Amino acid sequence: MKVELIGTGCIGTKQNSASSIVNKKILIDVPNGICRTLRNLDKPLEYIQTVIITHYHGDHIFDLPFLILQKSLVKDSNKYQFNIVGPKNIEERTKKLYEIAFPNSWKKVNEILNINFIEILPGETKYIDDTTIEAVKVEHSVPEAQGYILTIDNQRCAFTGDTSRCEGVDYLLSKSKILIADCADTKGTKTHMGIDNIHEYAEKYPEKVIVTTHMREATRNEIEKLEDENVIIPTDGYNLDF
Repeated sequence: MKVELIGTGCIGTKQNSASSIVNKKILIDVPNGICRTLRNLDKPLEYIQTVIITHYHGDHIFDLPFLILQKSLVKDSNKYQFNIVGPKNIEERTKKLYEIAFPNSWKKVNEILNINFIEILPGETKYIDDTTIEAVKVEHSVPEAQGYILTIDNQRCAFTGDTSRCEGVDYLLSKSKILIADCADTKGTKTHMGIDNIHEYAEKYPEKVIVTTHMREATRNEIEKLEDENVIIPTDGYNLDF
């Protein structure tokens, strides 16, 4: 499995907001500006076959209309089924967002792509080709926030999405050797994990690898002092190959 962290920052940072690509075809979250970044990195949008949304905040979903539109303009864009996976009401939310961005054009673009919407709730598992997706409830400022465990060819990688320290994060770490983890703040809050939480998890699960993302600028500067050997502090473009 290959995981590329296209964004490791959050709102207001120099880095892109948190987003990752798995095996060049699965995009985890579609934050504002990520489509242009993918183009600049020579990562063709037509290769993306599945989008997985962690929750409905703008810095995780606002480029979804642009991704849909650009895929529809590519020749033979319907060669592969395009899947959009997400929490409750993912189809309704996507359509509303697209209509705001490009009024009166949803029907046409969906006729081209024939999008396959897959709603997944915490505790459920869905299957797309060689990929198994398990949704896990996490604690954030919106009720539908969830993390995911992706399994491909017996390799697993987990993603927290936005979350505070909670049972869901423990579950993700118990099931996957590698965790892409929210670390927005220097100290954990009710909505985001902090450096203190990452340190606690690193000590609790020394055999696991924790990769921080969604970092504010101050957090990034401070977390560099962390000495836990099983914590990776990436910049945009960091690759994991395992």
